[in-house]
Amino acid sequence: MTFPSETLNDTTIATLLTPHGRGAVATIVVRGCLEQLALKAQKSPVPFFLARNQKPVNLQPTGKIVFGSWGEEELVVCRTSEFKFEIHSHGGSAAVSRILQDLKSLGCSILEWSDYYEKTDSIWESEYIQAISQARTFRTAELLIQQRQSGKKLWKELDKCQDQNYWATLNEEAKNEHCKTVVQMLEWSDFGKHLVTPWSIVIGGLPNVGKSSLINALLGFERAIVVDQPGTTRDVVTGETALQGWPVLLSDTAGQRKTVNLLETEGIKRAIKAMKAADLQILLLDRSTTPTSQVQALIATFPGALLVFNKVDLKAAPDWNAVKLPESPIAVSCQTGEGIELLSNTIIQKIIPRIPPAEVVLPVTKRQRQVLKNICKLIE
Repeated sequence: MTFPSETLNDTTIATLLTPHGRGAVATIVVRGCLEQLALKAQKSPVPFFLARNQKPVNLQPTGKIVFGSWGEEELVVCRTSEFKFEIHSHGGSAAVSRILQDLKSLGCSILEWSDYYEKTDSIWESEYIQAISQARTFRTAELLIQQRQSGKKLWKELDKCQDQNYWATLNEEAKNEHCKTVVQMLEWSDFGKHLVTPWSIVIGGLPNVGKSSLINALLGFERAIVVDQPGTTRDVVTGETALQGWPVLLSDTAGQRKTVNLLETEGIKRAIKAMKAADLQILLLDRSTTPTSQVQALIATFPGALLVFNKVDLKAAPDWNAVKLPESPIAVSCQTGEGIELLSNTIIQKIIPRIPPAEVVLPVTKRQRQVLKNICKLIE
């Protein structure tokens, strides 16, 4: 069952566009043959929209907000095209469920909003709307909205390019242009993915260096539990925030050290696994304590990690001068807040060294990334 952009179809569909659950206002969209739906409603005892101006929904002026009732529920309706109208009601789940059930009784197919957009527009439109709904920050939502406006036409063409027969019909100039476009899009594949999924940043280090305190400082509130006892954190504790408008998932891990405690050993295994899978690793070092061989081992295990000196409000242990470090650590104090802003800025520089040009269409879903890979196989 598909609907070209605005064509008549015997099947009428409806979906809830606003999130499930209690809200101030809920929006339900109905699409199909409105005349047939209005005639069914006239002959049925099932409640339907009764306008104050006494006109059926299919004869309401396009774009005009019309007051009326749906059974005992007072609400407004707006006919947005010849084949579509929107219902704006009280956002309580009971009212929404009742209206959807009434529409179903009148023969409407009730769809999830993602299925609705896929059937009425295209799978690309559905993917962009779903991606926008999952955006964690205004900055990423704005980028996704821009992508929705600029990407649909290109994706439709690239979708056809997956067909070897279609690809064979293209002239060399068109093929070369598509190749150039696909390569550029794949270069920004990771960035596009993170418009929907936060960048993962994992904080590791020896026990009691202040990992939980650092994650609290970066999050801006007491998300992690801080206890003055080595090995307190047993599992990976996460907290999501935004740095410069970019969504990041911060993870506090068990202190990495040699231990015979089975529970702590399991926590360390999970910590190392999380560190290796992260977009950015942070190794936190306590500058106030004497460095040990375990510190050097951690640095060697994660050579690409961002090094951070904690507790710079305390006197530094002199032995740190003899330790060879791959780079100068960023100095912070979780107690005073010193260096936290610099660390936040450095994190963003590390995970997002460049912003894609405005004209580049980004792959933001797994399916979109697969389309690009399929075309690459044809190019090869």
